Amino acid sequence: MNRPVRAQIRRALPADVFAPRPLRALLVPVWAAVALAASATVIFAGLPWWVDVALSLVIAQAFGGMGFAAHEILHGSTVRNRRLQDVLGWVGFLPFMVSPTLWREWHNRRHHSHANRGHADPDHFGHVSRYRKGGVMHGAYKLLPGSGSLISAAFHFYWFTFHNFFNLLVLSKLYRRFNRRPAFIEAAVAVLFWVGAITAGTWVAGWEVVLISVVPMMLGNALVMGYISTNHMMRPELDHDEPVDNSMSLEVPWIVDLMHGWFSHHVEHHLFPSMSPAQAPRIKAWLLQNTPERYVSPPWYKALWWLYRTPRPHDGANVLADPFDDSRRVDLDRLTAELRDSRFERLAPGQAETPDPEPGPGMDDAPESTEEVAARREQAA
Repeated sequence: MNRPVRAQIRRALPADVFAPRPLRALLVPVWAAVALAASATVIFAGLPWWVDVALSLVIAQAFGGMGFAAHEILHGSTVRNRRLQDVLGWVGFLPFMVSPTLWREWHNRRHHSHANRGHADPDHFGHVSRYRKGGVMHGAYKLLPGSGSLISAAFHFYWFTFHNFFNLLVLSKLYRRFNRRPAFIEAAVAVLFWVGAITAGTWVAGWEVVLISVVPMMLGNALVMGYISTNHMMRPELDHDEPVDNSMSLEVPWIVDLMHGWFSHHVEHHLFPSMSPAQAPRIKAWLLQNTPERYVSPPWYKALWWLYRTPRPHDGANVLADPFDDSRRVDLDRLTAELRDSRFERLAPGQAETPDPEPGPGMDDAPESTEEVAARREQAA
């Protein structure tokens, strides 16, 4: 169904919407300059501690902005020269030590081709059976948002960098015909850069080096993962590519969208990965007008709220389940109804108000088993 949607959108919108935006490649050096200027101020200006803390937040935003821009560049939506993409992508992903070579394989090829399809998607947390085997996976489940463990509160502050190295060291072994050597070299140079920078910074600034490295790295992870964790984890598994049905966008204030490169428009991005995200609002307007019953875009805070209230593993295509507590099962049709509650707050100019659908059963109702869900769907069909 997404192919007709793509075709309809292409017919409805002018061709320049899908053209590269080369000037947006400058976002990497611009955000890098912001990070360097703020870091130099922390080290050399001798300002009060609270100003240094505020500047650490600025560096964190710059790190996030560099990552968003690198993602955009490596999809080919700015410059087409692959070598230039590699250089800008490496610099942009430097705060997270992500190799551009690995990113293209892990994200562009594997994730985009198999989004939310169980073990085929390297970003998917898999099925309940994976965790019930015991061993390390039993402990790993406690790290995930929605597991109910205290340690899961830290998930967003490290997961992007951790998952990057897990892909590099473990999952990349499973990527057929993938040359790992360039990825290892690019990642190793990034690690050496940070070892040298933190060592030199400690010698010059003492403990304040933490404010220009570790703290903004953690906050940058939280910023990036705040989006990534909501993109697919509360959407159904499908055996085919359906971005409108297995992905989710977010509602954020316009200034946040501007600063974060419209990263909130994730359904739109999966429909047209090589399109500049600056054009994503035009795709969103079309989707709201033509596929309102399928498009999901809750407020950011609401998505994060439900992320921590629901388990992460799937048990079948349309159920999230806690592998160690059978009472914690969430039907994704019900969850979608909850997430969709405020989705028509921003309509395209001139578009008539579209009433919200009738609310489904409350999330607090008795959970259905997989068999009950299947029977209900069969009856509806």
